[in-house]
Amino acid sequence: MQNQDQLIGIENQAFEVLEREFQEVLNDLAADQSLDRFRQEFEKFHRALKVSQENEKRLLAKCREYTQDIGNHTSNLQGALKMTQEDNTTITHLKQELEKTYKILELSKDREEKSKQKVENLYSEIQHLNQLIEKGSANATGQTANVHDMLIAQEELLKECTQLKNTITDVAEDINSLNDKIRMAENEKGQIQNEYNNIQQQKQELELLISKDDQQKKQIQQDLENIKKEYESQKKKQNDYISQKGIKEKTQIDNKISIKKQQIQNNDLVNKKLKAARKSKEELIERLDKVTNDILEYNSKIQELLENERLKDQQLEYENNRYEQLSNQKYKILSQIKESQDLKEISERTKEAFLQGINMLESDIQDQKKRAFEDRSLLEELRRNRDILQKEIDRADTNNKKQEEEVIQLTKTMKEKINEFSGMNKQMDKLNYQIGQLKKEKEKYGIQASSANAKYFHALEEIKLKDNLISEFQKKNIETQAKLKQQQNLYETVRQESNLYSKNLTETQEDLEEIKRKQKTVNQQISQLKEEIDSKQKNYYKNILIIKKKMKLVKIILLKVKNIKKKSTKKNRKQKLFNKIQLNQGI
Repeated sequence: MQNQDQLIGIENQAFEVLEREFQEVLNDLAADQSLDRFRQEFEKFHRALKVSQENEKRLLAKCREYTQDIGNHTSNLQGALKMTQEDNTTITHLKQELEKTYKILELSKDREEKSKQKVENLYSEIQHLNQLIEKGSANATGQTANVHDMLIAQEELLKECTQLKNTITDVAEDINSLNDKIRMAENEKGQIQNEYNNIQQQKQELELLISKDDQQKKQIQQDLENIKKEYESQKKKQNDYISQKGIKEKTQIDNKISIKKQQIQNNDLVNKKLKAARKSKEELIERLDKVTNDILEYNSKIQELLENERLKDQQLEYENNRYEQLSNQKYKILSQIKESQDLKEISERTKEAFLQGINMLESDIQDQKKRAFEDRSLLEELRRNRDILQKEIDRADTNNKKQEEEVIQLTKTMKEKINEFSGMNKQMDKLNYQIGQLKKEKEKYGIQASSANAKYFHALEEIKLKDNLISEFQKKNIETQAKLKQQQNLYETVRQESNLYSKNLTETQEDLEEIKRKQKTVNQQISQLKEEIDSKQKNYYKNILIIKKKMKLVKIILLKVKNIKKKSTKKNRKQKLFNKIQLNQGI
């Protein structure tokens, strides 16, 4: 860019020098009224040069804007890639947290099973105690205090059983709440995936816009190269125009100026499209921010769930400690039962109360079994949901891998395009360097032109004397131009005729090829017909021979028939004569 700025500064200085020289020449030409036409044409040429210089400045400014836009697009793409990587990390983190929650649920299930086993053991111990009470009813005489203590211990055991039931119901409610939260998380995950797919579609649209912008930039660079070539050719043509006074070149310059204006309008349209693409990109970034905020909220919810589960674990540990204490009390009670085997009468009274408590415990245990069965079914459903979530997570991982591969390919293409653009910038630098060298040569030629102008002022006096000759030469030039126009017209007519002849030639060649193809087919058909004719001739000759033989037989048969007819006529005549003779004799 610094080299380009330096070259632009050199070009401006050279252009200022050219303007000064043009103004000096115009001032010199304004003094002579005989050169008004030449002065007017020279002014038109000067205006066209100014317009071309302004157009070059505008195009260079637009090229700078396009390079800045490319840099902004690349930075935005890198930001989008970073956001996708962060999304992948958050998804993996969520996956790990879900696995932790499933493990915690499995541990809670194991603890519930252990508590159920403990309840069953208590039930079996109560039955054993009843049996012991029945055995020791004969020896129960004077130990009422120990029985009262046993009843108190039994009531405590019943209270602890009720507490365990309450804890089991609380755990079931917590499991249900966890299931609800997991469903909510799955719904949020589906929404996030939909938003992610929308972001991918918008990213593809941005990539298409970027590709279109690259194509338009390539076209603009080509147009710049063409404009530079045209500018150089215009400079050459301007020198030729000064020497030869061509009128057609002026019209060509005007047409080129109009074409450049159209190109500038097209560039303005491209800028509008780029602004629209930027707006859409900003909207995408806002959506990505919303998605990240939702993910953070989901992570906070999961942490709260984990804290609640930790509190429940602590409660379960506390209940296990209480159960151990109860087991110790149970052993004490067993020792007291061994001592109180003689308390039969009192135990019979209390037996009914024990039986009622046992029935209540049996009903409670059955209810707990039903609840345990329901909990198992819920855990199985949770496992199924876990498998489904793992499948969906695996699908999301595959989709993310595909998206990462696509992003890598896009980055590669962007790097290639950036390298191509850097190569184009290098070519532009080379062209600007060549333009600078050409401008240096122009300055040399300008010095030579100044010396030629001095000679020109010296030669003005001679030119005034030779105006008459110039007018004659102008007439001759007009005649030669008319002849050139006639020659051009003739050339165009000849070119049109040559095109027609070439078209006719191609058509005739195609017709000849078709005729050759038809000739081949006809020759094949003729060969086939010849073969058929030969075979038919052979059959014909055979038939002729057969016919001749048959004719001979027919002739022989005819001769025999004639002889038979003759014989029959003779016989008829003889019979007639014989009949006549018999008739004559009868008469």
